[in-house]
Amino acid sequence: MRLQVTPTQTLMVEAAEIALKHGITAYDGCYVVLTMRSQKI
Repeated sequence: MRLQVTPTQTLMVEAAEIALKHGITAYDGCYVVLTMRSQKI
């Protein structure tokens, strides 16, 4: 299995928006963004 590196900086705008909307941390929001991008949501 190959891992893909994604700089946090490229996630932060979306992650912050998701975090504020759902009451989670920006850190957790980064994982949401990565999941959404990998599933093309």
